[in-house]
Amino acid sequence: MLNSRDICFQWLEEKRISIKPLSYDKYETAVNKYLLSFFNQYPIDNLDQHIIEDYLYHQIELGLSHSTAKFLKSTIKSIYTYAERTYHLDHIDFSCIKIDVKRKSNPITLSDEQEDIVFRYCISHHDALSVAILLTLYSGLKFSEICALQYGDIHLDEQYMDIHKMVQRSVNRENDITKTLLHTIELTGASRRQIILSDFMCDYLREFMGEYDERKYLLNGTYRLPDQRTYQNKLKQLGNQNGFELTFLILRNTFKENCIKNNVDMKTLMTMLGVSNIVFTNNQKK
Repeated sequence: MLNSRDICFQWLEEKRISIKPLSYDKYETAVNKYLLSFFNQYPIDNLDQHIIEDYLYHQIELGLSHSTAKFLKSTIKSIYTYAERTYHLDHIDFSCIKIDVKRKSNPITLSDEQEDIVFRYCISHHDALSVAILLTLYSGLKFSEICALQYGDIHLDEQYMDIHKMVQRSVNRENDITKTLLHTIELTGASRRQIILSDFMCDYLREFMGEYDERKYLLNGTYRLPDQRTYQNKLKQLGNQNGFELTFLILRNTFKENCIKNNVDMKTLMTMLGVSNIVFTNNQKK
């Protein structure tokens, strides 16, 4: 039996010399986070299309996004193709492995009661976490977009924000020392947009921001990018304290569902979310 773990790392080494560091980091994360355990359960020389498809749908049922499932599929395909070429494995036709978005589980959203708890927290805690919550829950921003917001992107007198970049985490390797780095990347296409701010949100931001400096980042009021994990952990703790799951993805899903329930037209909703299409669900609030 072939050593699937070794094959994964051999494939990564081959990839390293032919792709950009940021792309390599994504592949390495996929291998370490998902695929080592997958190949431990299903050795690479025993794979078939049904095993791969069942695994991907199981991950979707556990909350994996459709786009990440597609990326895992392409990564498994690339690893298997490497092993097929190197170790003469039987061919698998990956075009037969379909990820049907209709089979995806409904996304988790907040109930009305849970949403009220979160809103009351924001009213009583005028802090960076509250700003991030409100911008996600009532403007539909991705958390990575909020972390990239600088004062110069926020136009309170005109009541709108420019959304044109997001924060991304990458790994830097120098002299056998691995460091995690934060940096921004420019958005393109539908993701690049302007978001209208309500009177309430403008007043909230005015009180929070204080002295204006266009170079400062919104969440931490400094010239350094805010650490996403700090706020993600605080949000998780807030949910735990109140007995329900709470993430920025759940807040964004709730925004989307609220818009649909209030008959916001799809073109407007797609513009606000910064997407070119929307997956419909039958998800209802509890």
